[in-house]
Amino acid sequence: MESTPSGPRVAVLGPVLVEDRTGALAEPSGTRGKSLIVALALARGGRSVPALVEDLWDDAPPRQERAALQTLVSRVRTSSADGILESTPSGYALTVGAHGTDLDLAAHRLELARSALAAGAPADALREAASGLALWRGEPGLELAGSRLGEELARTAAELRTELLVVRARAARESGDTATALADLRELLRLRPLDESLHAEQIRALADAGRRSDALLAFADLKDALRDRLGTRPGAELVALNARLLAEEDQREEDQRDNERETADQEPASPRRVRIGLRTAPNACSAASTTWRPWRTWWPPPA
Repeated sequence: MESTPSGPRVAVLGPVLVEDRTGALAEPSGTRGKSLIVALALARGGRSVPALVEDLWDDAPPRQERAALQTLVSRVRTSSADGILESTPSGYALTVGAHGTDLDLAAHRLELARSALAAGAPADALREAASGLALWRGEPGLELAGSRLGEELARTAAELRTELLVVRARAARESGDTATALADLRELLRLRPLDESLHAEQIRALADAGRRSDALLAFADLKDALRDRLGTRPGAELVALNARLLAEEDQREEDQRDNERETADQEPASPRRVRIGLRTAPNACSAASTTWRPWRTWWPPPA
């Protein structure tokens, strides 16, 4: 499997951090410095000066836009490792290498997990998806709340995390870890309560966990919700899945009845009750057995 870096040099999936001159991750100075890092991380490449000015100052740009941006970049560079923030012909870019931001690394883990699932390796997919989800350290964009950049980061991170949860849920189910699968699916269904593909995965996980009654009930609940809220019915995939579970349940009950009949046929007949007793009175038997009646003996024998 393709190797990935041990850790990102820029992190935005939580508090914004940048590799400093000691090699550790540290916060860049000021809200606008963090905004600069986020804007470049979201761009996944270079960003022009006019675009960065719009990102950082919204509708109130400074009078000398380029000079103000250069000052901000210099301040961020002062506390960052050499070479992380570089100039381009049109603006600036993060030069941290492939998957050098946690956002890019999480997207890479998602690609690896999907590829592993497609290749029939759910255990590998589970490991990659879990590694991607472990990159979250808090709520992305919280430090930039109320800004367009903060909202874009929050939305991008939420979509990526959702896709990682979807892959982990399926990989966990196919690996036999139905507890993890069902926990992820509960979270996903809170976000997307009428997503039929998620409901199908939940029904499969419940069935694999031996909870077939719950799986059939989940389909019935979804059917009611779709009818009441959207005026629609479950799609063909869900209907076929429910029909298969019903048929398997019917077959299981029929097999159980057959086993019960077979067991009943094989049971031996109840033995006849035999009375065990004495044909003579106990006292008579005792007397007969204890009374000594000697034979008449003649001695010496007659001549």
